[in-house]
Amino acid sequence: MLETLLFAGLGCILGTFTGLVPGIHTNTLAIIIVGLAPNLTKFNSISIAALLMSMGVVHTFLDFIPSILLGVPEGESALSVLPGHSLLIEGRGIEAIRLTAFGSFSALLITLILFLPALKIMEAVYPLVQGNILWILMAVVILSVLSEKRIVLATIIFLVSGFFGYFTLEASGSLIFPALSGMFGISTMLISLKSQAFPPEQEFWKGRIKKEDVFSSFLGAFAGILVSILPGIGAAQATYIVQNVRNTEREDFLISVSGVNTANIIFTLAVMHTVGKMRSGLVIAIKDIFPGIGLGDIFVLLGVILFSGIIAYFLQVKIGEFVARRLGKISGESYRKLTLTVILFVVILVLMMTGFRGFVVLIIGTVIGFFPPKLGVRRAQCMGFFLIPVLLFYSKL
Repeated sequence: MLETLLFAGLGCILGTFTGLVPGIHTNTLAIIIVGLAPNLTKFNSISIAALLMSMGVVHTFLDFIPSILLGVPEGESALSVLPGHSLLIEGRGIEAIRLTAFGSFSALLITLILFLPALKIMEAVYPLVQGNILWILMAVVILSVLSEKRIVLATIIFLVSGFFGYFTLEASGSLIFPALSGMFGISTMLISLKSQAFPPEQEFWKGRIKKEDVFSSFLGAFAGILVSILPGIGAAQATYIVQNVRNTEREDFLISVSGVNTANIIFTLAVMHTVGKMRSGLVIAIKDIFPGIGLGDIFVLLGVILFSGIIAYFLQVKIGEFVARRLGKISGESYRKLTLTVILFVVILVLMMTGFRGFVVLIIGTVIGFFPPKLGVRRAQCMGFFLIPVLLFYSKL
């Protein structure tokens, strides 16, 4: 047990690193750990699995800090950029950090409570859902577009983003990071620079949890469950679904979005156990290292998840508040320089990771990202980047 806790603690450190450094994902480290596994035979397999699971949980909390405060998103947190950044500009960056921390932790608790009933329900529901995924996604897309005030423009943004995604995802090599950094990150930062919107001193937030916040937590947990059940659906697509369930306030939306990936981490274990499907890179790595994992071992990992979630909550709040306060104390000119430095950092990171092709994708994504706020359309329609390829795949086109 002590060994498992020590490995879980190491996972918390690694998850903090991957969460705070844009472009570094848990799947990258998971591949390295799987490669090192033959040299770690003196340790229990459950301890290495605990390291992987702990890393994944902490990552789902901490990756909202660069997304909200710096505008550098990953796929899981892309849609949090605009509402989170707008709260930062209003001096409410600490509130945005605390809301996402609450959303992640409450979704974690909800999914832990629902885990046992879900094992039974999933066996019955999974075959039904699997055969109707195309119609489920089409219904979500249609309802989303119809909920816009400018339906034609929303449709155009969705289709343009979708075919951009289709050709990008068809290319060899991973170009998701430059595409999302352009559509949701750099475009937001450039608009902020143009409007001269700089963050004021950040207010300390002591808000109360309302019933609407609890509902938003359940919404995020439900979307996380969808990710684990529906084949071909990732966190970004589930986030899109959350965005369109109801016309939420920014605060409620941040709570929902933050819970999606945390809930998904837990329910990928349930899917692995009930239907034998692996829905995340971390679970694939765990199964590779620990092929004989049973229900008892999964319950040990659930304890690790709770342990890691508590640590992640406090890490996100403390680190996020520290960074937000520092941002609020710098001058407008200094913030402008910081933003330009972050943009330059993203460009260099894209060139290092994906080369010139990635740079071209970054530019195209940035251009697309400019249009939704200018045309009065929700930037969630840019999630066509993922949804159009999935719809084409399931329609056999």
